[in-house]
Amino acid sequence: MKCCLGLMLLLIGATLAYNKEYASKNLLKLRCYQCNQPFQCGHGVCYGDLCVKTSISQNNAYVSKGCENITHTISHYEPQLKLKSYCRTEVVFGIESTICYCRDADFCNAARLPRAFIGGPLCLLVLTLLFLEAL
Repeated sequence: MKCCLGLMLLLIGATLAYNKEYASKNLLKLRCYQCNQPFQCGHGVCYGDLCVKTSISQNNAYVSKGCENITHTISHYEPQLKLKSYCRTEVVFGIESTICYCRDADFCNAARLPRAFIGGPLCLLVLTLLFLEAL
């Protein structure tokens, strides 16, 4: 009985130590969306030093979001570290894509809502209120 109790305490202690180490590594990390879709996506979570969003420039046909951690080769991340957000365009195999890095807030690699998307529901609400008032 004492042997089983000792083994259980050892396993619990090892688990707590692992969780504490994992939490300390991710303490200052950003939470970012992590997904790969043929449209704007906003689910899945990863933790990193930078949030990344890549989209195909031809009408944002494909979107990939995730995290990157800063490594020892810091020169690769130089523009991203100087600015809170930074985008660059690359052409690979004849396909132009835009890669954006950000580090100013959690989930900063979210999609921005187009103004037409915001204005549409607002107009619908106003028209509904006018219609209800007329009744």
